Amino acid sequence: MPSMNALVTRRRILAGGTALAATALLAACGSADEDVGNGQGNTDDPTATPTSPPGPQPTLVPNPIPYPTGENELVLRIELQGGFVPWAHTLTSVPNASLLGDGRLIVPGPQPEIYPPPALPNLLVTKLNSEGIQTILARAEALGLLDGDQNYNDLTSTIADAATTVFTVNAGGNTSTISVYALGLEGDVDVLTPERQELFEALSAFAEFVQSAPSTMPGSSIDEPEQPYEIERLQVVSGDPANEAAGDPEVGSQELDWPLDTPLTELGEPYTLPDTRCFVVDGAELAVLLPVLETANSLTRWKSAEQLYVLYLRPLLPDEQGCGTVEAPAPGPAGYEHPTAPEELVLRIAVKDGFVPLEERAKSMPLVSLMGDGSLVTHGPQIMIYPPPALPSLAETGLNEDGIQAILAEADAAGLLSGDHTYDLLVIEDAPTTVFTVNANGETHTVSVTALDMGEDEVDITEEEREARRKLRDFMNLMAGPAGWLPTATIVEPEHPYVIERLQVTAQPEASTGPLYDGVGSGEAEWPLATPLAELGEPYFLEMSRCFEVSGAELALLLPMLQQTNTMTRWLSDGERYVLYPRPLMPDETACDNPFA
Repeated sequence: MPSMNALVTRRRILAGGTALAATALLAACGSADEDVGNGQGNTDDPTATPTSPPGPQPTLVPNPIPYPTGENELVLRIELQGGFVPWAHTLTSVPNASLLGDGRLIVPGPQPEIYPPPALPNLLVTKLNSEGIQTILARAEALGLLDGDQNYNDLTSTIADAATTVFTVNAGGNTSTISVYALGLEGDVDVLTPERQELFEALSAFAEFVQSAPSTMPGSSIDEPEQPYEIERLQVVSGDPANEAAGDPEVGSQELDWPLDTPLTELGEPYTLPDTRCFVVDGAELAVLLPVLETANSLTRWKSAEQLYVLYLRPLLPDEQGCGTVEAPAPGPAGYEHPTAPEELVLRIAVKDGFVPLEERAKSMPLVSLMGDGSLVTHGPQIMIYPPPALPSLAETGLNEDGIQAILAEADAAGLLSGDHTYDLLVIEDAPTTVFTVNANGETHTVSVTALDMGEDEVDITEEEREARRKLRDFMNLMAGPAGWLPTATIVEPEHPYVIERLQVTAQPEASTGPLYDGVGSGEAEWPLATPLAELGEPYFLEMSRCFEVSGAELALLLPMLQQTNTMTRWLSDGERYVLYPRPLMPDETACDNPFA
């Protein structure tokens, strides 16, 4: 896997982030040391369970905010979702902060700066009393975090592949989920209104305040000081080391024997990622496993029944269920009818035409494809090297029916279920056309927009078209980072590399292609299939080119070679040199269609 600094975002690269702006938060909510209440008396919060005597007594809160008080009930959580991270990271990452009804605040602690890192994360827990909980909830309320669900996706069109910060607050009789894309990076761009900029900075400061509460809150808010969190349940995902990134070749991976009686191949159930199984360890088995894990690291290979495995370990917090199980969402309205087969298209966003080299049309991919079974395929980050890899980076997320319905509802709000429309009043020479296709409620709707990403404010178009363009652009921005706004319960398979099952290949003799750029070596590879390129497929639109589809056993032979080559590689077949333009096919697509149709 390439290093993180070798990756390019779709629009621009933004490194680092702004410092968290505590000033904005404090102006809205008061300083960290102020009591939320009136500072009179020692009466406990009537909405919470009694605190542990003796110790500092909580301050009276005049208008306490109700919240669940069970030890396994969540009050507030701050976590990162999505973004460009290794798929294995999603299996091991823990929330930035979790506040439970009994006052326990669990946060990640400092991690040792060693490589490979320890197998288990360092988690810390602090026990807050009702005063501490109310202090946090009052600040959350001042920021609108108790006012229902909100999605702030202002930066999706400017910053690509960033994570989404998700605040979940269960208080005041409601559960609110607030998602903010690229929180902390807002200072690097100049696209937000002053009001939205101030809100984002205040939310960043609130997140920092909660994470650092054990060291910044007054002693009267804390019943038990910060200490290591004792793991009671552990989620374990076992996988084939062959699917894991190799890491630093100079760092040898450690091998340890799996200490439990049941072999890894028999534990748990198949998980959402390829060749993985997931299970939860607790009780006596956890007592056996934990001491061994404390001697392991993230690269340790585990030997079980004569096989080696890699383990992805994730302590489960008191409110969490293991292996991605979630409570089923409450049934909603009848919703939108849509195709349900894996090879049937529900929604697609594609960019066509515009000023691009002809060969780009042979390998151009849709930006978004949502299939009937909930498979959502989008573009992944591309490696910032030249020549680029021969194959594009594609990512797949698995959605359930509620996820499909959520996307169709947003599409409907954007006007994509109201028949066919063409918005072409904005005339910009050589501008591309964005095409939205939606199959729902028994009809296929196609909406085409020229120059969608260009400034219509500078030209004379109708207000109706201007508003339609704004809605369509907002919808496309949403679909650029769907994991950042879709509820977690709608995602049954987290984002992972898309597995190519069919590949369109356009082969063109080198003599018919343009010259190589100076100083860029092309490299050579032998065509691996038995049939020579000159005999495969049918003539295509590029000069002297032929187009064909590869799948099955032949694809299994060709893909490993393509993964080691780039767009400039010359392929040798029967004494001739060819340039290949490979293009993964989506389940509903047929190979070698006319790109000008």
